[in-house]
Amino acid sequence: MSKENRYVVFQDIGTRTWKETAMLRTLGNFITDESGATAIEYGLIAALVSVAAISGFNALGSALADVFGHVADTLDTAVVLDD
Repeated sequence: MSKENRYVVFQDIGTRTWKETAMLRTLGNFITDESGATAIEYGLIAALVSVAAISGFNALGSALADVFGHVADTLDTAVVLDD
């Protein structure tokens, strides 16, 4: 909604007090404000990135555990030469 048309719904017909006009203007600002929606969108993006990172770290952790398990098994069966 453009700034020019923003208060069309709340046009003063001449019978309202200044408090009523100010309240309606504040209500109009609240209705047209989209900054909260942007913050929610950023929060959802951050949550999605977090879930993807946690899934990736879990997969990486499993792969590392397998590698280190293989290294440990190989070292257990290695022949130790005494001098």
